Amino acid sequence: MNDIKTRLTRDHQELDAILRRLAEDATAPECDAPLQSTWCQFEARLLCHMEAEENYLLPLIEASHAGEVERLRLEHVRIRQLVSELGVAIELHAARQPAIDALVKLLHDHAQREDVIVYEIAGQRASAVLQNRITSTLRAGLQRALQATIGAAIGAPRRASEHRVRT
Repeated sequence: MNDIKTRLTRDHQELDAILRRLAEDATAPECDAPLQSTWCQFEARLLCHMEAEENYLLPLIEASHAGEVERLRLEHVRIRQLVSELGVAIELHAARQPAIDALVKLLHDHAQREDVIVYEIAGQRASAVLQNRITSTLRAGLQRALQATIGAAIGAPRRASEHRVRT
């Protein structure tokens, strides 16, 4: 397995674990603090992950797989839409399990396509410089997730969607 495929597949697994924790937090009766904290972590990581794909991976395979790249970009738009809607619902303490389940399903299906098609090809074509940029973007997501989690824990959540990774 190439380095990019390994790193991004691992990131998918970590995002999936956070999303499972989010689903658990949403059903917990005690309070919304864990849900808000988990959400902030998830949102920050996911947005940086998609940014790395859009800026570095998809352009590598667009000429040879234009239809698949277009489909993935459209899915990213839909994912961002669901993330935005769910983020608002969580902030308003109105999140519902069906909305979380819809996001889980969409992300699962999307990740499977990326794992099979995008990561293998892009990993073979990515230069060392590009691989470093991808890794840096994913690390920025980890840092933003940590900052967002700390902010949520002290009662001052900031939506990760307000931030953009600069490379």
